[in-house]
Amino acid sequence: MIHVDAQAVNDSATDDLPTNLLYESGDLEAFAELKIDLVSSYIEIQEGNTYKLEVYVSQEDLKFDDVFNLSTDKKQVVLNEKDWKNNFKSFFTTLTSRVVVTVPETEKLSVNVDLVNGEIKAKGTLTKFEFDGPNVKLFLSGEETYPMAVDFINGEIELIFETFNAELDFEFVNGRFEVLGDTMSATFSDFKKTLGDGKDAIQIDAVNGKVILREAD
Repeated sequence: MIHVDAQAVNDSATDDLPTNLLYESGDLEAFAELKIDLVSSYIEIQEGNTYKLEVYVSQEDLKFDDVFNLSTDKKQVVLNEKDWKNNFKSFFTTLTSRVVVTVPETEKLSVNVDLVNGEIKAKGTLTKFEFDGPNVKLFLSGEETYPMAVDFINGEIELIFETFNAELDFEFVNGRFEVLGDTMSATFSDFKKTLGDGKDAIQIDAVNGKVILREAD
């Protein structure tokens, strides 16, 4: 894999993200599952008129097939990086990517991401969200909560929804939580709380991190 320190990414820093369009799918066939396994990437999931995948990178002299594997079979999209261990060029190349996934209805999409260094922003209610990886920032928003399983070492998570109907189960070594205005810190602690009817299981396991849950404005 290609390693580089994660860039700080936020709404005001969009211009600093990779802008070299390496791949654009055009209209994809409908898919219900998205799997991504990357290093140093900014991932966006959004609603649009069609199913579409775009990949931007920080280098200009690359070919998509030299770096990434992409499968779009059986209503599933899988994107990951190739193993560059035996590629001489990898010793001299650092790569940061930006992946933009567009679907007509996010509520029909299940997402599974492995990411080392980077950020994920998902706008819209999903079917399910699973994440594993160190050094990340997650921004998830939508009309209502959905099942989540998040496992990370260092990171920040912000969940912004109009309606919270979830069973919270957090396990942290060192953590700070802000749950609908209530702030608390935890060391070697389990934190459990029911919001609404507790319909959606939201499980977060972390070593060091911050979690913010707040209602959408």
